[in-house]
Amino acid sequence: MLKADTEMLTGECYCGAVQYQIKGDLMRMYCCHCATCRKVTGASFSTTAVVDPALFKVTQGEEHVVEAPQGPHSRRHCSKCHSWVFSKSESFPAVMFLPCGTLTNTPERDIDYHVFYSQRAKWIDVNDDKPKYPEILPEEELAKWIP
Repeated sequence: MLKADTEMLTGECYCGAVQYQIKGDLMRMYCCHCATCRKVTGASFSTTAVVDPALFKVTQGEEHVVEAPQGPHSRRHCSKCHSWVFSKSESFPAVMFLPCGTLTNTPERDIDYHVFYSQRAKWIDVNDDKPKYPEILPEEELAKWIP
């Protein structure tokens, strides 16, 4: 696990035009199996990190970050390669979300849970011991980690 003010995670889009750093630890990591995440990533599910925005900084290419609104959610993409780099949500203003595939150094942790498991691609059957929620994380679980 990372310790605030001592270690840093970095990441970037596919082409490297947009780069970022996280100075501190990830709050959570989860796999989302919803149809939107499958379409955005082109994969069977997205592995996403929840981050305190105060620890996140775009270090290069801020001029290439473009917003793609999706209702109360807003994904930020690179305007050059169109990679999803991070997102924000009106529903969860105290946190932001990063697709873990953009991390250049891998955090020393495992995922915490799966969400929208009821929408998973039928070719996927996850056999780990992590909680699998049929839809979004239940309110009582969200309250534990969102201030």
